[in-house]
Amino acid sequence: MTKAQLKEEIYDIIKESTETEVDFTEASYLAADLMLSSVEVMMLLSDLEDAFDLTIPANQLMDAEKVGDLVDIVTRLLSE
Repeated sequence: MTKAQLKEEIYDIIKESTETEVDFTEASYLAADLMLSSVEVMMLLSDLEDAFDLTIPANQLMDAEKVGDLVDIVTRLLSE
């Protein structure tokens, strides 16, 4: 899977998981732009973990402020 395909799949998961109708990019903030609560972010992360069969370490969760951060984290974990 290319990074572009992975990004598109992550975007689809974000849309489905959060039921957001807000247009977003990698630069969009999860809380400020997508208006996700901390609980919704945790649910989204759980959905990403399930979809890609991986575990996102707690120390990396703190770095996930933007959509692009999620793309980078998932990409990095899948390449390990």
